[in-house]
Amino acid sequence: MPTNKRERIKKALPRTYRLVQARDKGICRYCGFPGECLDHILPYWYTRDDSVENLVVACMKCNDIARDIVFPSFEAKKDYVLAIRREQIMDDLPPDSASL
Repeated sequence: MPTNKRERIKKALPRTYRLVQARDKGICRYCGFPGECLDHILPYWYTRDDSVENLVVACMKCNDIARDIVFPSFEAKKDYVLAIRREQIMDDLPPDSASL
């Protein structure tokens, strides 16, 4: 049985990771590409919230864009990330998806 908060969080995060990955089907909630990490909708430094409700699956590129910025909503954060990623996403698309 964990004795302090840090130990409880360390033990809970793998489960949280699995829950969020399953909910989001392993897809970045910003760009739609496969996501390998989790992103806090509201930064951890701001809320200290590691709950499933404050986490989304993100690819590393999208996760890096909005690093410690506080947004009023997930949609505002997504709009910001996609505005910056737009050209990167076009470069990442496979050649056969050019008609999209």
